Amino acid sequence: MRQMLHLIASSDFVASSGMHGMILSHALSRPVQLISFAEQVDAVPGYKYGDYLASVQLEVKVISFTELLEPGKRANTITFQALQDTESVSAAIDELNSGLLRASLPLR
Repeated sequence: MRQMLHLIASSDFVASSGMHGMILSHALSRPVQLISFAEQVDAVPGYKYGDYLASVQLEVKVISFTELLEPGKRANTITFQALQDTESVSAAIDELNSGLLRASLPLR
């Protein structure tokens, strides 16, 4: 686990096909893009992605991993957008954490 956290924290960009990779990347302030290894990419992935991304005020965007492998403007645009998303997510994560702590007070 520590090795994975170190790898994500030291990355310039993370491509993740799983929600936990996205959450860890956001928590570590690393740009991340949700990818699919499927031949045909669903425009709307599973509801858990939508729920999580809505909680940090981001749109659901899933792309084929092949889009990142193609050199040129598209890959650069994806990386740039992920960087912008990371900046906006930081405040949303802080707010989400505060809300979870307030909600848990009666349970302590």
